[in-house]
Amino acid sequence: MSYEMVQTADGSLSCRDPLTGQLCHNLAGAYTESVHFYTRPSGLLSLIRSQGRIRVLDACYGLGYNTWSLLNELLGLETDPEFLADWEHRKEPSGAPKPFVVSMICIEKYPEILQFLPQVLDFPSLSVLKEKLTASEHNTYYRTLQCFMDTKGGVLDGGDLRPRSLILELPPFWRFELELWVDDLRLRLPQLRDPMDTIFHDPFSPQKMPELWTADLFSEYYRLLQPNGGKVLTYGAAAATRGGLMEAGFSIAKTPGLGAKGGGTIAFTAPATLLPASPPDPIWVPLTDWEQEYIGSRAGIPYRDAGLSQSREAILLQREVEQAQSARPSGAGALKRKP
Repeated sequence: MSYEMVQTADGSLSCRDPLTGQLCHNLAGAYTESVHFYTRPSGLLSLIRSQGRIRVLDACYGLGYNTWSLLNELLGLETDPEFLADWEHRKEPSGAPKPFVVSMICIEKYPEILQFLPQVLDFPSLSVLKEKLTASEHNTYYRTLQCFMDTKGGVLDGGDLRPRSLILELPPFWRFELELWVDDLRLRLPQLRDPMDTIFHDPFSPQKMPELWTADLFSEYYRLLQPNGGKVLTYGAAAATRGGLMEAGFSIAKTPGLGAKGGGTIAFTAPATLLPASPPDPIWVPLTDWEQEYIGSRAGIPYRDAGLSQSREAILLQREVEQAQSARPSGAGALKRKP
């Protein structure tokens, strides 16, 4: 496949997908979007200081901005006095450093897009990360490129798919454990067992890929995440998306808008009663009464994919039939009452 590279408003590069015709990122900025919709509202920068280790699933890795911007933002903590104090408390009794550990599981179906990693890491906002990788021993930067840029597809071992695994030791503070699965998200997700703290959900839109926005897939996310503490972050805000997340067991709120995008969604495994009514830093806010009403309309009926194996056409048709037979009020009627 041939990808058309496009520069976004913040100077970072995105690309246009030849299969869907969609741009991979918000035109306001590929890097800005990753920080705005994923890294910042995730709370991971605080969580790693309290836990010492975080586990993150980057679903639909694409150009990798969500993974690399998270690692870059974590490296930026090294100048924070409170972070340094937390790190001092983590030292072994002998005084030996005990690094913070970041485990990233990345899944991407189309390996051809991985060839653009050097251009992604050349973006100035990722300079901290690139400098650390370049300065590290054992050619860390080039091992990263070699691991993530192979376009041959998944690694086979005895007929079974294996991930591309990479451990980046960036002493004294960090140990990054990265796994990249070149695989279909729907096939790989049920195979994952280790609990996650956060999931970055970043496929193309539900109109183009409804199979990656189903209540069944979101149920797999709920299974994987830590109870009462796990989160799903996505740019998606469609009523069907939010309805599917709620049906899977999540409590949901919204993240602020960016560019022409009105806002994203954050989904919590914790019940709504345990969430703060007004977060101190408004990286997310509760849904409005009208947004709740809209999810309760036929527009909020989720996509379904029992067994995570149905065709795109079957998923779309099934939802159309369910909407036609539903006693819920119409989405069009709810839209007329939108503030």
